[in-house]
Amino acid sequence: MLKLSTVVSSKMKDNKISDNVTDQQNKFTQYLIRVSAVLRLIGRAIRHIHQKGMIHGNITTDSCGKFRNQWKLRNRSGLIKISEEIPFSRLGSSAPPEAIECTGKDSNGMKASPAIDVWAFGKLMFEVLVGKPLFKCNDVTLSVIGLWDEGISCY
Repeated sequence: MLKLSTVVSSKMKDNKISDNVTDQQNKFTQYLIRVSAVLRLIGRAIRHIHQKGMIHGNITTDSCGKFRNQWKLRNRSGLIKISEEIPFSRLGSSAPPEAIECTGKDSNGMKASPAIDVWAFGKLMFEVLVGKPLFKCNDVTLSVIGLWDEGISCY
């Protein structure tokens, strides 16, 4: 299985090797044509999931893969119904900042909303088109995510 993260990382390596600017622009244009088609398919898959009243919750370059000749979302067995509680650990680095509402030690998650997938898809598009993460996970980010997993209030 080919993951979208592999396609992006190999493209960024190829971009740095070429000295010919015109050749580099042509290759990048071809790359954009291909990934825009893939992003369109991923967007349709997300829309289909939302129309069924579910969310994915963890859309990343690693959760988009090519199976035979079709691009699909992986980890669909963990789909969550809209408005049900979604564990913070399921969100990973795809969590939208404005959707995180820590409710104290009694809560291990948040209500599932399509906004979670919409944020993650926007983040995915940025990372695929730019070739870099939207933000880097540092020790502070990891410690906050660690608090989510433990159900500790962020306030």
